Formats: sequence, C-alpha cells, structure tokens
Amino acid sequence: MTFTMTQGSMNISIPITPGLNYLFSIVKLITISPAEASIDNYLTAELGVEYASINIDSLSTYAKITTYITYLSNIDITTNGTTYITVTPYYYVQINNNIQNLVLAVSSKPLIMLTGAPWIHYSYSNCTVVNTGIPGITPWTTYLLYTPYCSINTSISPITVNFVDESMQELKCNNVFIATQGGSVLGLTSNLTLNPESNRVLYITINGMKTIGIYLNSIPVSTITVSIPLIPRSSLSIIDKAGNPINALIYLNINGTLVPLVNGSCIYPGNYDVYALTNGELMNLGTSDIYQGSSLMVPIFSNYTLHVVIPNECPDLRLELLIRYGNNQYIIPLSGSSEDVNIPDAIINSQVQVELLGNGSLLYSRIITINNSNPEELVINPHIVNFAPTDLLNNELPNAILNIGDLYYVGSGRYCVPINSSIGMVIYGNDIYVVNIPAVMSMLGSGHWEL
Repeated sequence: MTFTMTQGSMNISIPITPGLNYLFSIVKLITISPAEASIDNYLTAELGVEYASINIDSLSTYAKITTYITYLSNIDITTNGTTYITVTPYYYVQINNNIQNLVLAVSSKPLIMLTGAPWIHYSYSNCTVVNTGIPGITPWTTYLLYTPYCSINTSISPITVNFVDESMQELKCNNVFIATQGGSVLGLTSNLTLNPESNRVLYITINGMKTIGIYLNSIPVSTITVSIPLIPRSSLSIIDKAGNPINALIYLNINGTLVPLVNGSCIYPGNYDVYALTNGELMNLGTSDIYQGSSLMVPIFSNYTLHVVIPNECPDLRLELLIRYGNNQYIIPLSGSSEDVNIPDAIINSQVQVELLGNGSLLYSRIITINNSNPEELVINPHIVNFAPTDLLNNELPNAILNIGDLYYVGSGRYCVPINSSIGMVIYGNDIYVVNIPAVMSMLGSGHWEL
C-alpha cells in the first residue's frame, strides 16, 4: 500500500485478508528534506535509516528512508513535509498435519512459517524431531530460514477471471480478444482460467484497435471479477422516428472503416460516426454518443400511414389508388371516400407518389414528401366537369355521350375526367362533336354544350 502526505497525521488500517492471519507490517517513510515524519505506536521498532537519491517526476532528489516494523493493524503517522509511505503487510496461515505418527514426540510442535499468495497451497511431510526451543518472531529473526526439518510441498491453483460490464452483466464479445502475459490470445467468453504465477497482466483488444491493459495486482480468492467498461450490442436499442424498435444493421465509422456492430460484439463507450443499413439503404445517422443502454434513432417510420380522402366520388368508375415508393408500388381498390395506406420503413424526406385511377385512367397525381407527421393526410381533388348536353332549343339530350380518353359518360352529370385533359368528344347519334375541357381543376363552369 502506498500513500503520500504533506502535512498532518494519518491513520492507516491494515486490511483483513480472508483465510489469513495478520502477522506484522514493514513500513518505509521516505521524506524529502527538510520534512520529518514519525510513527508513534507501541509494538513498533525502527529497523534502519538510509539516505538515497530518488527520482520524482523525472527530478532527482535526496531522501531519508526510515524502515519500521510494527505488529499493530493500525498505524499512526505524523509529518510536516512531503513524505511517501509504503506499507507491506505480512500474513500467515497455520497448517495442521492430521496424519498420525508424524507429530513430534517432544512437547512442542515445529513452527512452520509459510508465506505466499492464497492460490499457492502448502503441505508438509517427513517431519523429524527438532530442538524444542522455538525462536520468537522479532524484527531481527530470520524466521523464514528456520528449518523445521519437514518437506514443504506446494501446488498452484488456477484462478478464474470473470468479465462483466459496468452493470455487472456477464460479457461475451466475439470481437474482443485477450492477450495474456504468457503470449496466449483468447476470445472473451465471459471468463478465463489463468495460472496466477505466470499470467497477471492482460491486454484487452477491441476490433483490433482499442486496447485496455489490466494488471491483476491482488487475487485473494480463486475466482475474481473484472469490470470492463464495454457496451454489448444487446444493450443498445435501435428505434424509428416514432420510438418503435426496428431491425437495422449498425456500422461505426472507425478511422475510415465501417465496422459492423452485430449481435455478440462489444464496443468501448464514446462518440462515434454511426451508419444504419435498413431495407438496402445505408443512412448516416451522424455523430452519436454511445453509452450503456443508449438508443440510436434511424430517420424512418417503420409504420407510416397515409390517410387519403376523396371528398367528391367519381360515379360509375372503378377507382383505385396507385402508390409508388422507392422500387415498390401498391394498387389499392377504393370502395369509400377515404383510405388508410400503410407504407413500411418509410425514410424521412423521401417521396411517395400517389395516383388516383378511374377505370385505369389517371385522374389525379401528387408527390408527398415524408416528414415528421405520421399519419399524413392527403385530400384528393380529381378533375371534375359538369356535362349538360342540350339541343338548340335548350332541350336536354339524355342519350348524348361524353368521351374523354378511355372514359365514356352517358347523359348529364358531374364526371371525373383524366388529368390534364384539354379536349373531348360528344357523340350524339351519328354525329361527333369536339369540345374543349375546362383546364382548371375542380371547376364546374364551361360544362354546358349545345348540339
């Protein structure tokens, strides 16, 4: 443990390690002149003082290094200047041999002091009788060299590293690879089994470009959990303009390369240039800040409704709506004065062409630009003329026929005529008359013809 002080006092607590017992700590106080520092605790002894040149932020300076040993789990340090503190705790575990006939015949059992990481398992065997005088543990006792006349056996247990995201959910990323200290390259499949003696440093590579270094400094148990700030594709939602979820393939423009963000892949949180591929259309969504649980909005309406109203019905005609959108077109028979047309995956600012057909003839045409309004209402006003044929005495001619294009009407009435019609024919008996058609849409004037 390392600390930095400039003025005042600090109390340092030695952490409890599961399965181990605290023994003592070696404390080093590194003071930069003219600072002074001290430890005011009982059961604490000074082991030595030395003066050395140290480097701090590329600057070389002399420092006083005082080494203490303390058997307390709380350390009080006081300083009046820049002081660097390192605390190295030592722990022990007692090993009991349950095998009979190996217990010493003398009154005292041998003291076996074994230190090491918790993943190292110790056992001893072949113990022989030793001197019953067991040295006390003091700062000056080289107790680790004390021979209990036993064979010490060790074994290494592998550790399991579990990788989770920031919300502590299991991480499985098919585009993330882990390089170990031993040179192995493994895929990230939520957990990894390592030998803690040879592999304590891991390098996480994302899409072959972003690298995160992880140093497993302390492994108190056989299984540890490492939180990596990665965002799995499954935590992102893709929505349309109305907020409805849609299916779209997302690409990120990383250094000029479009990298697909597919199911099972992960990315590092940040600001990205985002593209979406839907219905064969690649759209640039602009720059988006992607974080855990964020939503990406694609400028489409997955369910776009065009409400078409026909206030003036055209009698005696088979009416149809012809809808053209992109490479698709729909023909919808009409039986009333209105119709709801559903257009799937309609892109914002794209155009829809709406045509009204009567017996196959074009009666009306309009181009609609899809905007933020959904549903959109379109009122259709076809070209209508008032046909009132009379003779020179102003008598009505009920058998007169009005022919415009492919459309034929018999007798007086209000009739829909093809778009942009300028002339027509009136047929009465064996006679055919050419007449002008009013050019103004929906005008009922100029519709009286004398034959």
